Amino acid sequence: MVGFPDFTGQRWRTHGDTYELAVANGIEALESLMIAYEAAGDPLPQPTVFNAA
Repeated sequence: MVGFPDFTGQRWRTHGDTYELAVANGIEALESLMIAYEAAGDPLPQPTVFNAA
């Protein structure tokens, strides 16, 4: 499953039968979400950054 937790209030989720298909579907969903934010004039959220030790 692919989700976008930095986009608060959004419940966008996608998946695929394979890892590759899930990633491709995730990219498509993220592009659509970004277009929707741009059309509404809303700024994109700041990404959460995790540091690995």
